Amino acid sequence: MRALPSAPGQFGVVTARQAYAAGWTSAALRHAVAVGTLRRLRAGVYAVPAPRTGDAAVDAASDLRQAAVAVAIAHRRSTLTAASALVVYGVPLLDPSPQPCVTFARRFRGHIDGAHLHRARLWTGQIRRLGPVLLTTPERSLADLARERGVDAGVVSADAGLRLGVCSSADLDAAVQDCRGWPFARRAAEALTAAHPGAESALESLSRLRITRAGLPAPRTQVEIRVSDRFVGRVDFYWDEPGVVGEADGRGKYTDPQVLYDEKRRQERLEAAGLIVVRWGWAELADFTTTAARLRSALARGTGRPADLRGWTTTCHPRVVAS
Repeated sequence: MRALPSAPGQFGVVTARQAYAAGWTSAALRHAVAVGTLRRLRAGVYAVPAPRTGDAAVDAASDLRQAAVAVAIAHRRSTLTAASALVVYGVPLLDPSPQPCVTFARRFRGHIDGAHLHRARLWTGQIRRLGPVLLTTPERSLADLARERGVDAGVVSADAGLRLGVCSSADLDAAVQDCRGWPFARRAAEALTAAHPGAESALESLSRLRITRAGLPAPRTQVEIRVSDRFVGRVDFYWDEPGVVGEADGRGKYTDPQVLYDEKRRQERLEAAGLIVVRWGWAELADFTTTAARLRSALARGTGRPADLRGWTTTCHPRVVAS
């Protein structure tokens, strides 16, 4: 079987025309679809199935990326927006939707099967081209994502965008100004204003948002802790003066018994040095009241302790979370 052409910006997606140019026939395409070496995404558009990673969110994002590119190739006047643009940029999503989101000019009339269609005006400065694909800029895409899917989804992806260098804080500030007066603009304003590059997971992003909403002091993020000049670990959240550590434990983080044992020993060393450790997971995010109370209590216990009880040092330049 001949190799399929690999076109920049298409992520394994090819048109029938491209395949024919590479020596494929209609029969060969049909056979490849039948045996599973190709997926037919829509009329005249195919894709080499993306490798499965075992991570449901990553695999769903890969599928959405190919589906979105297929729509953009099949409908050249369309522009990928919101989540569909962000997966092309490589920005993680809180909950990838299987349906691509595309925008057409207001005058467009019609329907596209399997796609969420918007009709809106897009300014030239808000559109980029990647190969044959048109897509909104990362900051516009993030604003649209937050407006459409809410603050949680927006802040998770905005944090990731900053961490990956896909956009800057100045870009996000400009996007907030651009969408003032639009439907659900307040969602975009809250999500993009709260964005911070210190989060390394969706759980950390949402935890920081809950901490801020609870009125707790701003923590530092990703702080390295040393005891007797020996590295103990890097913690998710850290309040320096009271000596409080916050740890957001994600799904499956400690499924390995050895990892669980090592984490317990790590916490023992942190607490032996005088740090107060508060842990939570995904289940606590739906109602953060109890966790916020635990953090508030820990901060109160730690505040004002004698300096000689401080048996740890920090050895990095941790970032303060903007309130």
